[in-house]
Amino acid sequence: MMREDRKKKRILIKLDNDAHKSKSIQSPDFSVISLKCQAKHYEWGKKGSSSFVGQILKDQGTTIDEDKPYAELWMGTHKSGSSCICGLSPGLDGHSLSDLFIAFPEFIGDMNIFKKYGHHLPFLFKVLSVGKPLSIQVHPDKTLAGQLFSSRPEHYPDPNHKPELSIALTAFSALAYFRPHDQIIGFAKKYKKFGQLLGSELLNGYENSDKPNRQNWLKKCFASLLTKKPENIIATIKDLVNQANVDTGDETLRLFKQIADHYPDDVGTFACFFLNHIQLKPGQAFFIDVNQPHCYLSGDCIEIMACSDNVIRAGLTPKFKDVELLCETMTYKPKRMEKFLLEPIRNNDFTWLYSPPVDEFAIEKIEIPKGKSSGSQFPLHRLHSASLLIVIECESGSINSTALKKSRVYFLPPGLNYSLSGLRGRFLAFRAFIKQ
Repeated sequence: MMREDRKKKRILIKLDNDAHKSKSIQSPDFSVISLKCQAKHYEWGKKGSSSFVGQILKDQGTTIDEDKPYAELWMGTHKSGSSCICGLSPGLDGHSLSDLFIAFPEFIGDMNIFKKYGHHLPFLFKVLSVGKPLSIQVHPDKTLAGQLFSSRPEHYPDPNHKPELSIALTAFSALAYFRPHDQIIGFAKKYKKFGQLLGSELLNGYENSDKPNRQNWLKKCFASLLTKKPENIIATIKDLVNQANVDTGDETLRLFKQIADHYPDDVGTFACFFLNHIQLKPGQAFFIDVNQPHCYLSGDCIEIMACSDNVIRAGLTPKFKDVELLCETMTYKPKRMEKFLLEPIRNNDFTWLYSPPVDEFAIEKIEIPKGKSSGSQFPLHRLHSASLLIVIECESGSINSTALKKSRVYFLPPGLNYSLSGLRGRFLAFRAFIKQ
């Protein structure tokens, strides 16, 4: 018997035994299932109740530590943080969502979805609360991810790629994709200390190269910077911070100083001269493809990605850095912000679809203003896949016959009709699902 079959049999026996004891479970015929989801306490997260993640846990009745970072809330079936069933019945409470899909495969989606993805959600759904810059990082494509998982699973724990989509919940700031070549060269000439750190030979070669070779020269400049002597890095950071303190109206220097305040001796601080600076308002979104550099700086967001925890890092982190691999992985293709900001498609008066160019996931935002929420029903789009719903704002209301609560996460089985009703106050939620 295959390992997966044995696991399924054990879960079914456990579910059957619990059902027999409690006499409360007849079949897995549920329309809405509450979930308990794991928080991650990475050091870059906002602390205590200042964190969106911390506030979610507090709303759920969890006591939080005001001195502890609450960086991420994970929703899904990833092995490092699978969501668990709660508040349903003694026979199912405490089982992971993965267990449910193994025992009842029809809950993952229709046959096409099950054949493609098996018993696990192909996406990982998150809330992030960023208190200080994350690492300069890229996520490998599927081929490289498989190789890294086979050779170095202690650093790369998944054989999967990790394209990702972020939707701002509050004002959100990030670095992403390389700036146009002329902008990078312009910064190296404008900020003399930065240009001197790169070196005149590299800078001249980059500036005078023809268009087909500019990506190669960008790679040389970026890779050379990441391997500079620490004493040269620290001295240049100090010089540029001093310049920022004098020229307080320079937005790029202000950004440099904001990063340097957290990492005064880290080469990753210079990434702001190479990567586009994104500033999002709530509801705005951007998509990061594989092999593309990025770094979140501050704010709170909804995030979704292919189900993976693979990260290649090269700065702004105490975690393992793989500088040479990062430099070899990136494409070095500049991209203007309008090319990777993702505009949602308005489905109707209260739903917006965020659909990036990947198969594994999409997100629907459900937003109903305070004056329009009471006394009406709001039908949701019927899906052929499993979906996860996180409620961000809600005074009261229900989905079908299940009461909704602010900061709660729900699993919605596929193929059913769902409708919101009895809403009071502003309603805001995000629903993640597998592409149809």
